[in-house]
Amino acid sequence: MPPPAQAVGPAPLASGRESMNLSESVLNTISEARAPSTRRLYALKWSVFSAWCSTRSEEPVSCDISVILSFLQELLDKGRSPSTLKVYVAAITASHALVAG
Repeated sequence: MPPPAQAVGPAPLASGRESMNLSESVLNTISEARAPSTRRLYALKWSVFSAWCSTRSEEPVSCDISVILSFLQELLDKGRSPSTLKVYVAAITASHALVAG
């Protein structure tokens, strides 16, 4: 089991939303709207996805949707439940750059 994520700040959200020209205070407000436990869980799931991407030379913030779907399929193939995959999807959505607007 990976170590618990320590960061609960807006870093992943900010990295995926910079192209929207939102101020730092808006990004912080969006991030802080989530409970600390949710931010920790998202950070943990994002770190798993980022590590997976790294082993495949993919950029987690801007990779193609096919990369995300391959990651999710691998989790499903390993026996992860659909509800677990929903948490990964939420974490990736919070941190990934927008795809096609």
